[in-house]
Amino acid sequence: MPKYSVVIPVYNTEKYIEKCVYSLVSQNYKSCEIILINDCSTDGSSQLCNFFAKQYSNVVVINQPENKGVSAARNKGIEVATGDYILFVDSDDFVAEDYFEVLDRLLEGERYELVSFGNYEYLIDGDGNVETKISDMNYDVSCKDTSPWNKFFLKTFFASPWNKLFLKKILLHYNIRFDEECVCYEDYLFNVEYCKHISTFMITRKPLYYYRQFTNVNHVSKRKWGKRFMISNKVAKKTEEIIMSKSETEDISEMRRYIYRAYLVELEAAKVSNIDYKASMKELLKNRNFIVAVNSIHPCGIKLTLFKILYRVHFKQGCRYIIESLF
Repeated sequence: MPKYSVVIPVYNTEKYIEKCVYSLVSQNYKSCEIILINDCSTDGSSQLCNFFAKQYSNVVVINQPENKGVSAARNKGIEVATGDYILFVDSDDFVAEDYFEVLDRLLEGERYELVSFGNYEYLIDGDGNVETKISDMNYDVSCKDTSPWNKFFLKTFFASPWNKLFLKKILLHYNIRFDEECVCYEDYLFNVEYCKHISTFMITRKPLYYYRQFTNVNHVSKRKWGKRFMISNKVAKKTEEIIMSKSETEDISEMRRYIYRAYLVELEAAKVSNIDYKASMKELLKNRNFIVAVNSIHPCGIKLTLFKILYRVHFKQGCRYIIESLF
């Protein structure tokens, strides 16, 4: 049985998947399985997945019967994984040469329920130019430190699953899965639910992951959004749950920044798609979760300070203007 299972959702990433898989199979550490979840790719990704499975005994290919999206692909990976720990890698990204070795050293003699690590941002513009920069996580933190949850939630790339190692038995015991109804914040919801059930973790500043980011793509406009503020309300509910569950050890109320951001993302999507934007803005200004989140942010900057003042005096037109300027 492998120690690590790496779940890789694959959909039309023929241009990048070879580098992704080779960065894993070329590691010195071999006690791992690599699970490629082919989500009905229409380019050459399917053929490449099959090629890797023939070439490497620790590569497994799962073909989805229909295109269900990245969350469903990751959930399928969790179901079939046989390792003690689960990691998620996106098929257009890749990992550092000592990826498994560093993780193995961190876990030596310890049974951390979660390990989070640094990453490189691999920025690609419309002309194909690449800029690499290291993530802003310049310290190591363990669960034994003072106020560790605040640092973890607010000063790391908390909302991402690909810079973390998860204990599979916790995922299975609490039936923790990615929300397949969400077009954004599904990673955040997954991480929050997982953290509700753990008490030990380690953060290392060492970057182990290369995250490709295409700077000329507007992801908000290309997604199929469902009922207004459905996602944001889920984010609010899960965030309040984690705040309450960790409140005995420290104050993590600033996590409501995620709630505030989620509502703005959905409102921006409504504006871009021109669907019920005025109604969405009106609903937002009445939304208690959003207002509580704004009031929890400290320091909040000039715009949010002004928003709070205008909201108290019921100057809604001014509030709307400020919210639009925050996009």
